Amino acid sequence: MAQEKIPSTRAILELHARAVEFEARLYRYGGTGQVAMEAAEGIGVPPEEVFKTLVFQIGDDPVVAVVDALHTVSLGKLGAAFGGGQKAVPCQPRDAERFTGYKVGGISPLGQKRPLPTFLDDRALGFERIWINGGSHGLMIRIGVEDLMRLTDARVVDLVRD
Repeated sequence: MAQEKIPSTRAILELHARAVEFEARLYRYGGTGQVAMEAAEGIGVPPEEVFKTLVFQIGDDPVVAVVDALHTVSLGKLGAAFGGGQKAVPCQPRDAERFTGYKVGGISPLGQKRPLPTFLDDRALGFERIWINGGSHGLMIRIGVEDLMRLTDARVVDLVRD
């Protein structure tokens, strides 16, 4: 069976342009709504190593939260991390796509249309490398946590709902 070609998404192109080491894997995307869990199963890795990229709004500002597949983002904690005392609100899919330039289910924290404030859950620090979406349905990339933090200028905070 022929090896499937890794698509050249903006995330992949950014990693190549910045000479960042990464691994890419494809899986069969089913669009079930539990994309990170589906991805973990599809590439055969523990779900705590797969981090989903979610887009929220705080006031008029879009922000990105990156949290592992097993947990849910606390809207209050994300709002507090951003500052200004407002709670985060999940973006409508069309807005998330407009802000990032990616389709929902394929949003990557890398290579977005315009860089958005990014918050990485502190559970990521328990790993040297994590899996994130590569910018396309069915594409995951494994990247060093330090590289992800540097490329996205992410703030590391506790984002998980208690």
